[in-house]
Amino acid sequence: MIGQTFRAASGMNQHLLSLAGYQIKTAGSCLVAVAMLIGGTALLIPNFGVLGLAFAALVADAVWTALKALQAQRLTGRRGDLIGVLTEQES
Repeated sequence: MIGQTFRAASGMNQHLLSLAGYQIKTAGSCLVAVAMLIGGTALLIPNFGVLGLAFAALVADAVWTALKALQAQRLTGRRGDLIGVLTEQES
């Protein structure tokens, strides 16, 4: 449920990137998140079992949503996530 909260809070970043024509560039953030999941799983499961897998998935979701937010800001000049909306300053 916490992982889904990260995804929900990331809001429209993926859509902003896709609508602006950057859908291929989002593959990089996905690959980083998958690498984090695989690495986290390999490191945490031996010591923590299923809880280690859950934590690795949570970290991978957080990394993925953060990278999409950074990409959206850098490539489109705006963000569609909760933090981006709350910290947006009016011009």
